[in-house]
Amino acid sequence: MECRFCLMTQETSKNPLVSPCACTGSVKYVHHRCLMRWRETTENEEAVHRCQLCLTEFELIRKWPMETVPDPGHTGSWFILSKPLIVSIIVHWSNTMMYLNNIENETMPQYSDILEYFLYDNRSREFFFFSVLGVTIFYGLFYSYFIHAVRSKYIYASYWLKTNVDGVNPRNMLIFTVANCLFACHYTYPFGFLYFFSLPRLFIGHIYIIRRMNTDAQEL
Repeated sequence: MECRFCLMTQETSKNPLVSPCACTGSVKYVHHRCLMRWRETTENEEAVHRCQLCLTEFELIRKWPMETVPDPGHTGSWFILSKPLIVSIIVHWSNTMMYLNNIENETMPQYSDILEYFLYDNRSREFFFFSVLGVTIFYGLFYSYFIHAVRSKYIYASYWLKTNVDGVNPRNMLIFTVANCLFACHYTYPFGFLYFFSLPRLFIGHIYIIRRMNTDAQEL
């Protein structure tokens, strides 16, 4: 047996000779890594998944099932959640309108400025608390949809502990987000805006981990 690409006969447990398609004879076998390298470098998109000799799809050896990489770009939800500045402006504008309405109706104590209202008025604090809670639920439902689609959830969870995203451990990103959420709910304005800005980072980390899992699944 020899590899159809490198023509070598040696094989190891991490780089075995495999028969990934219906080809027979001298082109039946190929090193796993040679095939992976071929799929990564070929400019023919069809050749990534299908043998160009026998035209059957490759049956690849993987350590775990391949995951579907999320593509949230076509959803209106991600358009909002990926732009925390929009969420912050909507919450801030709504709270400001409530302040002006209460001033007009004289249903609230007089404050020296709107910032004092944001910081000390109970109604403002309650509004901001429920805004943080609403955004959290909305984002949680959005994120749980993609979590549910993960096939190897145990492996996925382990990647949150060991993988770095742009030099940052996703576990620390999660801790930072939860801490910001608790801080925002307790001290409300303006700390909740930090929480809004940390939410998209979690989903970016999720996409990065899924891609990393798919890459590692093909390396024996």
